[in-house]
Amino acid sequence: MSPYLQLLLLWAAFYASHSLLATPVLKNKLGAFLGREGQNYRLAYSLFSAFFLFYLLLFGASIPAIYLFPPQETSTYIGYMLATFGTILVVKSFKHLGAAAFLGIKEGPKVGTALSRKGLHAHLRHPMYAGALLILAGFFSYLPTAAVACHVIATILYLPIGIWLEERKLILEFGEAYRQYRREVPALLPNPVRIFQNSKR
Repeated sequence: MSPYLQLLLLWAAFYASHSLLATPVLKNKLGAFLGREGQNYRLAYSLFSAFFLFYLLLFGASIPAIYLFPPQETSTYIGYMLATFGTILVVKSFKHLGAAAFLGIKEGPKVGTALSRKGLHAHLRHPMYAGALLILAGFFSYLPTAAVACHVIATILYLPIGIWLEERKLILEFGEAYRQYRREVPALLPNPVRIFQNSKR
């Protein structure tokens, strides 16, 4: 089997497990089994995802490099810039969500907490996904190999599915408040006109 097909299948398995383990039924059952009101589940889920992701990147790096275009100084700088902006988005998203609670290290907000539209979430519904895309785009600009292209393609193909599944849960939790939020705020690309209007208020 082609190593690129293996890599894409591994990404499919990663994203399938990501979505499956985040389903409310499985999440509640495993959370109750592992204890600490779901915190142990969140910690186990985060560790599993981190190790799986590390293996994916390691496997991709083990594939002999085939460059889709020769790296240039300009593409390297663009890669650094995109990856930096993406990292900032991810870090700020973690801070907004509470990194310790997100990872399961400490207790997070309970279900029923009001929908937050502050910070980055005032301009993007999924800033963490947007940041991850920028990081991957930067990675490809810096190292334009076929293996890195597989990372990018797999993520782009999954994102619409992941966003749909996540927002279905958020609609169940927040109802009309989230539907209105979805109508007003874009998912991944900010609306510059809206940002300018908000800055004048």
